[in-house]
Amino acid sequence: MEIEVRDIPSDGLELSYAVASKEWGLPDKGITLLSPIQIDLKAYKHGDGEVYLLGELSTRVQAECVRCLKTVSCPVHSDFHLEYAPLSGDYLGKEEMLSAETIDLNFYEGTYIDIDDEMKGQFFLSVPHNPLCQPECRGLCPRCGTDLNTNACQCRPEPVDPRWAILGHFKYKENDAKPKT
Repeated sequence: MEIEVRDIPSDGLELSYAVASKEWGLPDKGITLLSPIQIDLKAYKHGDGEVYLLGELSTRVQAECVRCLKTVSCPVHSDFHLEYAPLSGDYLGKEEMLSAETIDLNFYEGTYIDIDDEMKGQFFLSVPHNPLCQPECRGLCPRCGTDLNTNACQCRPEPVDPRWAILGHFKYKENDAKPKT
């Protein structure tokens, strides 16, 4: 998606569009979209070609629970703001320390801003990294693979390494944790 800077009126420009998974190569990354990625933006122009974007991105993805591998549906939502400045003589070829004012600043060349890479970044930052089917998911038995949410496993517990067995005798007592006065 490209935004033509000169087309942004003084009261702002509202944009709304949807992205299908094939446009960003999401199937190759193991992500399945359940609905198109909806992006709503408001662009404001200020100063000498500087542009401020206020936006929202939302969709639903299908993923696997990281504990039991069941398929789950996860919401993806991101509220964001971006600032763009023209890449001009002030910034060209200079090396300088980033300040608090310029750390979040993006640059554009020419008369338009291509926001596709920033939108991809917002999406990937918002996708749940460790999706769970339920907060108390017990997962799979590491020995036999039984789903511990639905069945009890018949595996015997592994014997404790004798080098660590002595630690089993230590117990935490709440009174021991309090400072003595």
